[in-house]
Amino acid sequence: MSSSAERVFRIVELLDLILANLALRDLLSAQRVNFHWHQVIKNSSRLQESKYLLPDRSASRSPEQFAITNPLYLQRFVQQAAFFALQQLNPAVQFIGMDRFVRTRERSFADPEANWRDMLLFQPPVRLALLKSMSPHYDDGYFYIENSKGLRMGDVVDFFRRKALDGMHAVELLSATATRKVVWSVMPATLPEEQDGERI
Repeated sequence: MSSSAERVFRIVELLDLILANLALRDLLSAQRVNFHWHQVIKNSSRLQESKYLLPDRSASRSPEQFAITNPLYLQRFVQQAAFFALQQLNPAVQFIGMDRFVRTRERSFADPEANWRDMLLFQPPVRLALLKSMSPHYDDGYFYIENSKGLRMGDVVDFFRRKALDGMHAVELLSATATRKVVWSVMPATLPEEQDGERI
């Protein structure tokens, strides 16, 4: 790295501006470059909002109408959550052909202090969301998940872990999720009085 580039990166305000343009996955990787970068990201409200760790209050908008889903909430993340839940029932569980990346993440999922658990599921934060399985074989698979302080990624994992204890139908649903036969959608929601979906 040239000395001029090093000087730029040493200036906190400039580094903050540069890092603010990174995609979420790149920003998460950037905090591992060195201690200085880690501290800049950790102490920047703007970057913490970009990492979905702090609520974005910059715009006056309704979370239920304009919330942006955390880009890390992908089918692969849901696969990991379902696989982890199944492993809580049977540590020896495996699936032929399952993505190796998914199989090697159980340690991170088991860590109650893992940073990703505190990442907001939506920005701005949403307290209630509808989690629905997109499969004709599980058309009754819709559930409300709730966190009065704003839904976090950890809430999704905890939902799957609790779901694993609901019996054979739930285990089949989780198995289908882990093998990508079922995709889950998540969206902000309000809960009408007459709605009978499961609320957790």
